[in-house]
Amino acid sequence: MILPTRFGAETDIPDAVIESVYGTTIYRLTADVKRYGLSEGTVLLANREQELWHVHDMGLDSALRACNHATSGYGWSGGARSEEGELAVLSRFVAGNWHLWHVLLDWKTMSPAERRVYETICGNLAEQLTGVRNPHKVLAHERTLRATSVIDSRGRTNPVSRQALHAWAAHEIELRDGDIMQIAMRIDMRKARLIEAIERNMDVLRRAYESLRLVAQATANIERPEQATGMREQLPKLAARLRKTHDLPWRHVSRRTAQDLVWAANRLKPGRNFNVGIAIGHVERGRKSIRQLRKYRELADFQLATSLALARRPRNPEEIQYLFGELVRYRASIKTTVDDEFRNPIMARVRSATDRAIAEWRATRYHVAKRMLHDAAKPF
Repeated sequence: MILPTRFGAETDIPDAVIESVYGTTIYRLTADVKRYGLSEGTVLLANREQELWHVHDMGLDSALRACNHATSGYGWSGGARSEEGELAVLSRFVAGNWHLWHVLLDWKTMSPAERRVYETICGNLAEQLTGVRNPHKVLAHERTLRATSVIDSRGRTNPVSRQALHAWAAHEIELRDGDIMQIAMRIDMRKARLIEAIERNMDVLRRAYESLRLVAQATANIERPEQATGMREQLPKLAARLRKTHDLPWRHVSRRTAQDLVWAANRLKPGRNFNVGIAIGHVERGRKSIRQLRKYRELADFQLATSLALARRPRNPEEIQYLFGELVRYRASIKTTVDDEFRNPIMARVRSATDRAIAEWRATRYHVAKRMLHDAAKPF
């Protein structure tokens, strides 16, 4: 499969290692592609306008954050326009051009000072689009700049032609506005699909967690190897299902749990290694891994809500206060979580980074707090 990439070249990724998450705009890799430095779980988002792919090697969460960042930059949040971002700037630009169009209706009766004010306002308006690259915005900038002087190309005072330039500039921006709205709505659809993919991964682990609870209960009643025949067959099947998870961070937990289940099954085989207690220990460690991932998901969901709240203009003080309460609640929920038996214990680092986020939030340094939350999620 030939895919244009962010590197501006064509990438030959075998069909065997790429699958659609939903539709034809979101794909994930099911194996490493070392030739291009792409790893299993990498998410590829199609950008049809620029004919390239955005590569997110940290998986679904990274792709979702990128989508939120894009809509925030456009000034589109929660299905509505915000007071900042490109859409807000364009709306003000359109309003400014139509205001100047109406001003020109009275050109003949305006004093020299009033005419200079018009020229200054028009110049300042044009300056807002200096250096733009979008074709519609380039044309709008050129038209507004030309309208600064009411003297036309033939040397005549021609306010009517300048009104036409203002109307033309406004029209170009309205076209750009329409393009952005289409892009923003497509991104919203993509976000919904990414969230669904995240939920599917969580659902796999939720069902596995419940299955492991039942497995632990049933295993506790085993006294002899011949009683464990069904369990020895069931555990590898559950492990095989978990190993099919490709997305980060679910893949790590799923495969670590799968390995524990294989070890548990081995401890239920006849022979001197038969040990029900150790088998149950492996099953319980798998459940603990899943609980740990749930704590990560709480933090990831909180990060998403925080990003959206901080990007909103104007900010909602009640929402900010509510999120702070949720952050404090989350910190309390991990107060006694211990993971020392894992090869790479992380909860101590998570608690430390969350404490720093709370301190920055109290000081109303929200963007610093947001960065601290990102640090808190890293260990997961």
